[in-house]
Amino acid sequence: MKQKFLLLTLVLVTVSLGACLRPYQQDIQQGNLLTNDNLSRLKLGMSQREVEFLLGTPMVADPFHTDRWDYFYSYKTTKTRDTEVRQLSVFFTLGELSKLQGYVTLGELDTLPPSEEDLHVGGTVVTRPTQKRYGLFERAADALRDDD
Repeated sequence: MKQKFLLLTLVLVTVSLGACLRPYQQDIQQGNLLTNDNLSRLKLGMSQREVEFLLGTPMVADPFHTDRWDYFYSYKTTKTRDTEVRQLSVFFTLGELSKLQGYVTLGELDTLPPSEEDLHVGGTVVTRPTQKRYGLFERAADALRDDD
């Protein structure tokens, strides 16, 4: 009877502790990454190709309204469960940038502070791997060469 009670207690404690643990969940990023650095480079009168080079392919390009492109960016952090949403509509007149509508306007572009994405993207360093990765046959050939 005592062993059954101890076993039941151990199982209940294990299950209750397991319920406290949260598995790893990755942050969710969707849409076009609209950084303040790229937005501050937009200027009135830019061509559609220049805007597409800076902001990427628009999320929605309506074939019936070719003078309007819509961009959307969403970033959800799983730790705090906060969601950051950026929506931007770009309007063209005769193929040139004429208006921005959404969370930022053309007048606010000069005063945008660097966004957190700008700091991460600018600080990325790409290096070559320091150790060559070998497969099974290459390692065997190297072992045979070392024996000679």
